[in-house]
Amino acid sequence: MYLYAKDPGEVNKRMVFGHWEGDTVEGKGRKDGIHTEAERLTKLFAAKKVGSITSEEALEAQKKIFSALPKKARKSTTLDNGRENHLHMELKKLDMETYFADPYSSW
Repeated sequence: MYLYAKDPGEVNKRMVFGHWEGDTVEGKGRKDGIHTEAERLTKLFAAKKVGSITSEEALEAQKKIFSALPKKARKSTTLDNGRENHLHMELKKLDMETYFADPYSSW
């Protein structure tokens, strides 16, 4: 099930801590990269290197980032529609919701 970030007011108003924005940045040669997560209210930033831009690598990076945080600090993450976010539903195991940006709406 895909939820879109424009609907949940709590996420968009940036008034509650624990809602994140994630992205994966491809490295030179498009083989490896860095998965980033930025908390929407405080701009707290976390990043993990990924060996390849795949769903499995992105999920492992997200698990490392979010499992180290208390439950109140990991309510949701909003992701782009990239292929590396295919396994987003696995974050439910950390009691996190996942949302997706509207296609072609980078703002």
